[in-house]
Amino acid sequence: MQIIRILRRKLSQLGQVLRAHGLFLATRLVFESIVMRFDAEWFRAWRDGRFDHRYRVKTGGFRELQQLGLSAAQACESHNYRGTPVTLFDAAFDSLPIDWKRFEFVDYGSGMGKALLLAARYPFRRVTGVEFSAELHRIAEHNIARWRLPEQRCNVICSVLADAITWPLPEGNCLLYFFNPFRRPLMRKVLRHIVLEASEKHRTQCTSSTFTQAFPKCLPSFQS
Repeated sequence: MQIIRILRRKLSQLGQVLRAHGLFLATRLVFESIVMRFDAEWFRAWRDGRFDHRYRVKTGGFRELQQLGLSAAQACESHNYRGTPVTLFDAAFDSLPIDWKRFEFVDYGSGMGKALLLAARYPFRRVTGVEFSAELHRIAEHNIARWRLPEQRCNVICSVLADAITWPLPEGNCLLYFFNPFRRPLMRKVLRHIVLEASEKHRTQCTSSTFTQAFPKCLPSFQS
């Protein structure tokens, strides 16, 4: 009976994905979920390598936090670096009913800047990444300098070396993006800072969470 309930739940989820994204994108999302579920590192390396070679950037690979100059205390509050898969990013953003030009895209834990590059394909007012690791921040700046596409719709892109707990939100409306950057205690602190700043400055916030483990566990604390 347990197996039947699980199958029914998975089939229901698959039906929702098909209705929301169509057969082609739904198939890619299911495949991406399988890759993430079974930690298929060989496929991730191949896919990331293709992306980096095509666009002459460096965004792929798996980086442990201890390799990035962070202390043990800092490392235990965050997750290791891994770039956002293009399929997941586009599925999350293509269905958002917002006026892109009125929003600034902000990626928390932006790493080498892959999500910033992908976001620049949308007509955001500005694209900003917040990164705590100086090494990843430098790589992101190099990638941003090389990123030029015919379909690029935002040319104002930057990576900021800062602590997400204290970094001030930009002026105006923001779309906040999290690709599983923080563990639950740090995620709570970041969300608390965001909510405080938004309430004090009367800003409209729109948050997109893609495969972010800590986010749904922390969000109820901030809902009325």
